[in-house]
Amino acid sequence: MRSALAFALVPALALGALTLTGCGGVQVSRTESGAAKDLSGRWNDVDAKTVAADLIQKATSDPWADTFKTKNNRNAIVKLGKVTVRTDGETVATGIFLKEIRKVFVKSGKVDVKDDASETRAELADQSAFAEKGKEMGKELAPDFLLKGSIEVQNDQAGRESVKFYVVTLELTDNQTGRIIWTDDTKIRKEVEQSRWK
Repeated sequence: MRSALAFALVPALALGALTLTGCGGVQVSRTESGAAKDLSGRWNDVDAKTVAADLIQKATSDPWADTFKTKNNRNAIVKLGKVTVRTDGETVATGIFLKEIRKVFVKSGKVDVKDDASETRAELADQSAFAEKGKEMGKELAPDFLLKGSIEVQNDQAGRESVKFYVVTLELTDNQTGRIIWTDDTKIRKEVEQSRWK
């Protein structure tokens, strides 16, 4: 009798263990349309890619790029500046975000992108010293505009539920005049629910 009771309890205990195991972790619901799976609610590669695509599409569809090309008979040259992060301790990899911005800008064909020139200058110096027909120094194209931005994070939490709200802003400044010729932002809102079981 005792062994039969123990035999009957084994499946029930196993099912209970599986149920408890399945309840652990964090559940994140992204509220923007077409969102990909999110594990923690923190800024990630999907955010970098999505925000870069959205903001650069907004930037290149604005009239400034076409106006510049019509006036100067060439694409505008944009240098990527810094993206500052204002958050309460969350790490945001701005380098990944800037690489996404550069990629989308280049693919648009609307602007020419100038990045950090230190490696190029070192290569030119090397060529001038050792190559028979090296490229000349002092022929760099000066950027017409500087792109810079910010990522701000606001957290709101009560108990096991929290909301993470990201505001990413970019602005384009005319290097000659200092005038901001374009600015826009994209927002991401994530609802995060911690499970009772960890």
